[in-house]
Amino acid sequence: MSDVKTEPVRGEGWNVFQHVTDQALWCAVPPHRPIPGFLFSGRWLFSRHDIRSGNALPEFRDNIADHAVHLKGFYLFHRFEAEVLKAASDLESSGALGDE
Repeated sequence: MSDVKTEPVRGEGWNVFQHVTDQALWCAVPPHRPIPGFLFSGRWLFSRHDIRSGNALPEFRDNIADHAVHLKGFYLFHRFEAEVLKAASDLESSGALGDE
């Protein structure tokens, strides 16, 4: 029997790490999962443990994080500059991206 937690992890705090040289690269690990070994390589720094929906990092996607944690135990994501996010949001809101 697997001990993998398959229900969503929303609402829990997360252990969040930021890459040292590529500071736009982030890794989130829920507290009930072990920290992956690559995060101890000296190339990652612990950043925070209070990531939740709508909290501080707009690129964090709950549904994608849930799936990633189910598959790998962690969630890697890339942060974009605020201007890029606003432009993408404006395009999506205007319908310019179309439905796929």
